[in-house]
Amino acid sequence: MALAHLDRLRDFLKDFENFPEKLADLEAATKRLDEEHKKMQQDFVPIAKFHALERKLDETQRILAKTIDQQQLNDTTNEIETKFNEDEMDECLSDAELVAEDKEMGDVEGCAIWLDNNGDLQIDPLILDDTFDKLEETWAVQKAKLEERWNKNNGTELEWVPNDTDTSDAKCLWSMVFGRTHFWTTAESGNFACRACAYNQAICFGNTQGRWEALPLPNELTGEASGITTMFVSPKARVTKSRQARGLWPAG
Repeated sequence: MALAHLDRLRDFLKDFENFPEKLADLEAATKRLDEEHKKMQQDFVPIAKFHALERKLDETQRILAKTIDQQQLNDTTNEIETKFNEDEMDECLSDAELVAEDKEMGDVEGCAIWLDNNGDLQIDPLILDDTFDKLEETWAVQKAKLEERWNKNNGTELEWVPNDTDTSDAKCLWSMVFGRTHFWTTAESGNFACRACAYNQAICFGNTQGRWEALPLPNELTGEASGITTMFVSPKARVTKSRQARGLWPAG
């Protein structure tokens, strides 16, 4: 037992003798690690700077692209404005547009409004009058009433192409569908809205050259009316009973 303790003591003394050498090795290793750590920190700084520069470059490219797009737009706009000045724009207008441009609001003289094969309003020449939109809205409601009545009486869809060609002898579209008594104006029969359509504020359509063409109210009832709609639909209900309407249609 004593010999064992003696051997351990010898080993301890031997390690103690080598302690300075081991300590020096440990200090050297610590120094190397410290140097490597400093080097890693130095290498990390350029990497961080690189990423910051990369982000700045992306932002610069985005701003540059936006600037180029805006400049191209400005250049294109200036080119168009230079190429198409006021005189050149007039030359580019079609004949129909020039006619429409020269027409005053509500002027329907020489203007034709009729129904196409689908029963939709068509106008020629084009008139720059917002009230035509109102006329289309009015017709959309009235068209539905005509289709409903025709289908109820005949069980078929209403054909929007008339058979007769003589307006003066034929009934208007409404009278044909509803089978009502029909009266054209006493003067210029077939050129103006019939009595029932004028009374009911309905757009009157007469058969003109194989199509249903809108017939205006007599001039005595339109007077200084403004807009297309009031030329065909009286703003007053039962206008045929008014003083201005006396003698325009047959009594009865």
